[in-house]
Amino acid sequence: MAAPSATLPGARMSSMMLKQTTATNVSDNNITGTNSTLYVIHAVSTASNTNFIKIYDARNPTVGTTDPQIVIPITAGQTQVIVCTEGITMTNAISWCCVDSGGTAGTTNPTGGNMTITATVS
Repeated sequence: MAAPSATLPGARMSSMMLKQTTATNVSDNNITGTNSTLYVIHAVSTASNTNFIKIYDARNPTVGTTDPQIVIPITAGQTQVIVCTEGITMTNAISWCCVDSGGTAGTTNPTGGNMTITATVS
């Protein structure tokens, strides 16, 4: 489950920072609670293998069946920051999970270590 969010001060928009410290193949559903725009994804992998973050525009996706809106490979043992300058609008809600293979069908827990995901949304 995603950690509690905090509203960040901003002159132009109200933002939330969302964090999951142990991302797994179980989807963290409806973590924004409403339609949202995704601006930054910060992923830290302590894994010995490449794993994949799946981000859904859905309140209650089924991992392995629901098509993810975004699939991001995270290289083993690396930190990656993805900045979406214009934002990616999710019309339903944001849900996410982490698995060991990309595409829709991947359903297996991340292998070889832990994955932490932090995102900034509005």
